[in-house]
Amino acid sequence: MPPRTPGFTLIEILLVMAVLGLLAAALYPTVTGARQRPYNTAALKCGRAIVTFETTAPLTLGGYVTNLADMGPDVKAACLTAGVRVAPANAQVRTPDAATTQTVTTTPTAYAFQVFHPRGSGYYLFTPPSGSASDDRLGHLHRWPTQETP
Repeated sequence: MPPRTPGFTLIEILLVMAVLGLLAAALYPTVTGARQRPYNTAALKCGRAIVTFETTAPLTLGGYVTNLADMGPDVKAACLTAGVRVAPANAQVRTPDAATTQTVTTTPTAYAFQVFHPRGSGYYLFTPPSGSASDDRLGHLHRWPTQETP
């Protein structure tokens, strides 16, 4: 019997490749979510800055402000500088590349808006409080619908 040369057999190499493939498949969603998380956080920070501004606007300005550019330096820094987009609550933004007006829906007694980052995984919705508990008070990330092909 001839002496065996050192090295790996084809079976061993295929087994290692299969294990690495399984690890990559398991970690891919985690890595993708980690890339989108900072953008979702920026959108949430922008939404909270708008809420903070609009909470005091009736007392200081006599009413709610519609245009994002008129909301002061804190909102501008949290929203406009960070690339976050704001849309009226009734705009029905359902894709990350949707055109927005950078405005908030206002009435004499309430305000509402949607806020998202184009590179994030969804949008946050802020609506006036209602009698029942709701996920529409910046506490829930509404994920973008998946683009399925028939």
